[in-house]
Amino acid sequence: MYRILIGLVLGIILGLVFREKILWIKPFGDIFVRLLKMIMMPIILSTLIVGASSVSPASLGKVGVRVIVFYLLTSAFAVVIGLLMGTIFRPSANWEGVAEVITMVIKWIMEYAPIGVLALVSVVFADNGPKVIGSLGVVTAACFSGYAIHIVLVYFALVKFCPLAGI
Repeated sequence: MYRILIGLVLGIILGLVFREKILWIKPFGDIFVRLLKMIMMPIILSTLIVGASSVSPASLGKVGVRVIVFYLLTSAFAVVIGLLMGTIFRPSANWEGVAEVITMVIKWIMEYAPIGVLALVSVVFADNGPKVIGSLGVVTAACFSGYAIHIVLVYFALVKFCPLAGI
């Protein structure tokens, strides 16, 4: 995390000092954004699958049962189509390692994150100058305030009131 913060600070400094001379760095920020977009869907899909498999349909009521039935039906069609494509094209993928692959890709993206943040921020400051500090500060304060509220209200409440938390 500290490396990303260093990238942020260096990006601000480089953008303000070098202005349009630093714009060559923009493709590195674009790559970072594309990497984040690339990994988003596998993370969401795997989270939904794990979440759906751990919920009892009886505890969700009528709408929950309909959602799960719809999800299972569409998933069944997806599996049939996937098996058909696998039979036709015979890929030699090892599906047991999907979680490990996703984790590895996320680690790579996080290693690249300081460079991506530096590039994105330096271009923003090169294009807009110091006036962007105010709006960036407000967004940053809003994000970190939300994180703090979430930690206090959700995680501390879970630890205090949820018997499954185990603490």
